[in-house]
Amino acid sequence: MQPIPEINSIADIQTLAVAGFTDWKQYGEVAVRRDGDLLLFDYTAKAQYAARWNFFERVSRGLVVNARTGEIVARPFDKFFNWFEGGRKAHGHIVNVTEKVDGCFRFDTPLQCWDGTTVLIGDVVNSRLSPVLMGMDSMGQIVPCEVIDWFDNGTKDNWLALTVDCPVSKKSGGGRHPNVVRLTDNHHIFINGEFRPASEARVGDSVTTFEYAPAPSVQHVLRSGLLGDGSLTHIHNGYRYQEPHVWRHKDYVETIQRWFGDCATRARTTLSGYGSIMTWAQTKQYPLLGALHQEWYPDGKKCVPEWLDWMDDFSVAKWYMDDGSLSHHPSQQDRALFATHGFEQQDVERLAAQLEKMYGVHCAVYFAKGWALRVNAGRGGEIDVFWSRIAPHVVPCMRYKLPERYRDAAYVEYPSGHQEVYPVAARVISNTPMEINDRNFPAGRVGFDIRTTTGNYFAKGILVHNSLGILYRTPSEERGYNLYRITTRGDFHSPQGAWATQFLNAHYALRDLANELTLLFEIVYPENRIVIDYHGRAALVLLAARNRFTGAYTPFFPDLYELAQKYNFPLPHVYTFNNVTEILERTGTLPVEEEGYVVEFSDGERYKFKGDRYLELHKLISGLSFKHTLEAVQAGTVDYIRAQIPDEYLAELNTWVAQIESIVAATKQNVQAAFDAAPKDSRKDFALWVQQHHKKLASYLFALLDGRDYTPLIYRNEFEEILKAENENPSRATP
Repeated sequence: MQPIPEINSIADIQTLAVAGFTDWKQYGEVAVRRDGDLLLFDYTAKAQYAARWNFFERVSRGLVVNARTGEIVARPFDKFFNWFEGGRKAHGHIVNVTEKVDGCFRFDTPLQCWDGTTVLIGDVVNSRLSPVLMGMDSMGQIVPCEVIDWFDNGTKDNWLALTVDCPVSKKSGGGRHPNVVRLTDNHHIFINGEFRPASEARVGDSVTTFEYAPAPSVQHVLRSGLLGDGSLTHIHNGYRYQEPHVWRHKDYVETIQRWFGDCATRARTTLSGYGSIMTWAQTKQYPLLGALHQEWYPDGKKCVPEWLDWMDDFSVAKWYMDDGSLSHHPSQQDRALFATHGFEQQDVERLAAQLEKMYGVHCAVYFAKGWALRVNAGRGGEIDVFWSRIAPHVVPCMRYKLPERYRDAAYVEYPSGHQEVYPVAARVISNTPMEINDRNFPAGRVGFDIRTTTGNYFAKGILVHNSLGILYRTPSEERGYNLYRITTRGDFHSPQGAWATQFLNAHYALRDLANELTLLFEIVYPENRIVIDYHGRAALVLLAARNRFTGAYTPFFPDLYELAQKYNFPLPHVYTFNNVTEILERTGTLPVEEEGYVVEFSDGERYKFKGDRYLELHKLISGLSFKHTLEAVQAGTVDYIRAQIPDEYLAELNTWVAQIESIVAATKQNVQAAFDAAPKDSRKDFALWVQQHHKKLASYLFALLDGRDYTPLIYRNEFEEILKAENENPSRATP
């Protein structure tokens, strides 16, 4: 069917689902997961900081729809806002005020982000950040996960020091210092293939960490490059691939960098012993490249592996672009030469045999200042098979090496690569109780927690276990009645949902539950918090009930109260206020660790009222100023700040961001234009030209020449006057 202009109703979602529609992102920042006929909708973290909140985004907070029938299977809460956020306020009277059911980890515990960086859980919780973290799905694959809730759980006393033999992060070197994970004894981690309390971890037990490695397509480029100019260099606890080319082949280097994708590091330039400027393509360092190094450097010197059946036309084209040259003579057919001087005779003979097997050509191996290889034309023009098959893979700037008749062959672009992440085992070195003293807890013993879409994430390098539960029905013809299951917002098969489903069916009989109701729970059990001590409590706290067909909520009193009594579900604490003024007055006296209240109004809207001290802390933590905005733009965390700061500060923040981005872009444009115009035959000529024509850009231009990222220099140099002015007027630091 043709997409509709906009989703304005639940019926629109049902219509699109039944029609098999899949491109939901065109209607809003909503992720969709499928389980058989069922679709689970959930707004993304980007929806939170974009704050557009169209109808589709607001209702997609765990909505479940049957894609075959269009039935609304479960309808949880719509998105609800902070009071007066974006000018929003309710138009009815107060119906109900409830607590927020909350959760722990030590402030300084680093969490692994999907982009390879780390962030402290204390910062995530206090600033309500939404970084994309690393988690593990039900198939054992490491996947990105989103933070969907934040908790500050007060002081804890049952801490352990668990020492493991993996580094805190993949940017912390070779792990020369012990990695001590500080957690409570009831916190579940992945031990010997299952989640178990940390108190059960023994020396020698296996925990799960991770390693990055180039994807297979990138590893194929590396193998192909090792035939030619490529090499593997030992760096820290891994290996880095690199290959140099003369400056006039910089387009070729840029192409290789694209093949590496996010496995690449910034290309660098050096000066050769002959005075030529060389530019290098190179990857990040990876421990898992150790196997490739062993394959190509078994005795410390590069050699050709015994097995070469992995070679294809791209591999030969890459090798030819590196080491090949065209032997052209008017009286002879064109031949291909390979300068394989770095390999021994037996290596070159093995390569010659592989080319003969692949293309049916005849190759000659000879010695000329080192062993070399020639692909002969052949009496029957067999070399044409060789040329025709490698030509499409030769990049345009290197086609001067091809015979003229093959230089216009249609170019086959090699795909851009990426790095992948794999679970690997680490070992427990020790596990001891922590003495409660100032040395062990200089910042206090407060525990923090988050909730993620996978129900787990990586903290200090190891996998740890970490919740709105949504009841839905699956008809059972065999039993003659509905089976009840619980999902969480982002995943049909999350550990929390699986636990809640089992707990529900073991403790509650819901056969006579009204068919139209979706029950909404807070899932509480010891393993569902990283460190929080539930004292063995396990429960499904009934937060609300909603008609899945009409969207109407069941009134808390008396209906939800009676429903909870009937099935013996616990309820959250309820507070009594007469009007919004009373709530606002109460928020002025709440302690800083209490966020506030969730308030339901008669028009069906729900709002969050946050305490004044909490907001003051929030504002202080945000530290909104031009200086902090500059740091956020440089670090790429502006969207996180946008999601967290009060709306009244957004306009000034956006003005600062636009100003910063404009200055950085203009500076880079000027630097690139100057660099393109500069002579690069020698460093001396380059320096004289820069001093004469672009002295103010000198630091940037020399950084670019050396292959270094000069962006940090721009942030340091171009904003000095603005920062000086702000420093002289401190009131500007908090608008």
